[in-house]
Amino acid sequence: MQAQVHTDRTIDRSEAFEARVAGVVESALHRSIDQVASVDVRLSDENADKEGGRDQRCLMEARLEHTVGRRRDLARHRTDPASGISGGS
Repeated sequence: MQAQVHTDRTIDRSEAFEARVAGVVESALHRSIDQVASVDVRLSDENADKEGGRDQRCLMEARLEHTVGRRRDLARHRTDPASGISGGS
């Protein structure tokens, strides 16, 4: 499985950050990792110039091995800035 991380211009992205996000994705999918071809993770701050609120967005797009070239399965989750990328755990 390949995990690719994309961010908007408001999020500082480093190799360590990308590795952390990919690690969270791989850990969450560990039971079915051989069924997943790739996962695109798109992180953005929809309200970058303003304080507070639920304005960070994470969109994950998974391509399953048996659907490559056909359909995409989507999962969306809106995060609270205080919760971190792992959903607050």
